[in-house]
Amino acid sequence: MAIIEPTVAIASIDPEFSPELSMKLASDNCRVIVATDIGQLVERIMEADVHVAVVDLDLSNGDCRRLIEELKKLDRHLGLIVVADHCSQEDEIYLRSSGILYLAFKPAEAEGLAEIVKESARNAAKKRYC
Repeated sequence: MAIIEPTVAIASIDPEFSPELSMKLASDNCRVIVATDIGQLVERIMEADVHVAVVDLDLSNGDCRRLIEELKKLDRHLGLIVVADHCSQEDEIYLRSSGILYLAFKPAEAEGLAEIVKESARNAAKKRYC
């Protein structure tokens, strides 16, 4: 069986978060695509075979439900990991019940989150191709 190089898209407004997470994932043999806004993220997902998207909720303009639904429509196999400063209890319940893979709160450490992202991407890639 061929080794699958998982692809991860990262969308965040934090100037330090994306580069740190990108470097860690790239060193773990993941292909990484970085976006600075939701429009760019949507384009990247449509252009590439992205297995997991790490999305900063600060990019949602306060409407995390619409964002999650929009991303799920792009690719039903896309795994979503959400990073948030905070969210209401109602939004947290929605996120956890909507099928996202993981909800991390800022400040999310790139080192720890990279392991979760890497495993999630590898699992998503295996499911997609098997």
